[in-house]
Amino acid sequence: MGVVSLDQELYEQIEEAAREYHTDVSEILQRAVRMYLWEWHREQIAREHETYLRRHRELLKRHKGQYIAMYKGEVVDYDNEFEALYQRVRDRFGNAPVLITRVEKQPLLEFTREGFQAHEGSVGLGYSLQSNVAPL
Repeated sequence: MGVVSLDQELYEQIEEAAREYHTDVSEILQRAVRMYLWEWHREQIAREHETYLRRHRELLKRHKGQYIAMYKGEVVDYDNEFEALYQRVRDRFGNAPVLITRVEKQPLLEFTREGFQAHEGSVGLGYSLQSNVAPL
């Protein structure tokens, strides 16, 4: 295990939070790092989604109806079956933020509030209620 240095003022704030929540400094730091990494992954997926939208026309020509995996702006794998692609992506990239989405005619899906059904007969894997993106 490595050593992490914190400035004194920050460490005192962490100690205060630990007392407030009746836990130890280690638990507060672990929660904070998990939250930070979750946000970082969310930002990575958002960037991948922006790339997907910019490249949609090109991707539609090559991968219409297929699931693609995008990592660092590149399609790193694709498949007709989500589960098979998902497993290969996890085996290759572990828990890294990789976007998996189905390439459809419309880059974004619309969902209805009642039942959250996707229009155009698409599979709604859902990164948000307006997308067919599946975060990993």
